Amino acid sequence: MWMRITLSEQAAPSADGSGLAAGYRYGETEDYYLTSFDAWSGPELGPGESHEQTFPQMGNYPYYNRHRPNRQGTIRVRPITLAQASGGQGVTEVHITDAGFEPQVVTVDIGDTVRWVNDSQANHGVTGGMASLFYIPLLLR
Repeated sequence: MWMRITLSEQAAPSADGSGLAAGYRYGETEDYYLTSFDAWSGPELGPGESHEQTFPQMGNYPYYNRHRPNRQGTIRVRPITLAQASGGQGVTEVHITDAGFEPQVVTVDIGDTVRWVNDSQANHGVTGGMASLFYIPLLLR
């Protein structure tokens, strides 16, 4: 999904993102590609609990801590040729600590599983996607 944000001296004539035919005198337009909002959501993890997620397709999968959205990480899933060479279907652990995720970025093969383990004394929840700084319905008003 693409999101276009325009800051200018006057209101847009329509909500389709096209702006004024002659352009704006002042302002800036930025386009952002949004890959997901909460692509998957793990359960609430108490101290010592864990959650597993399997990644069947190559790509980069950002995730964040629901309780502390500024704590983020990325799962990188290698292309199928590398996955076939190493066998795949392994388990990689990511530890949730008071400081964040350790390691913050992990690389796995297609079909591998990532296990998040809560090593903190507080509850945590892992959610796939990017923590949004914007509340989308407000932008659409």
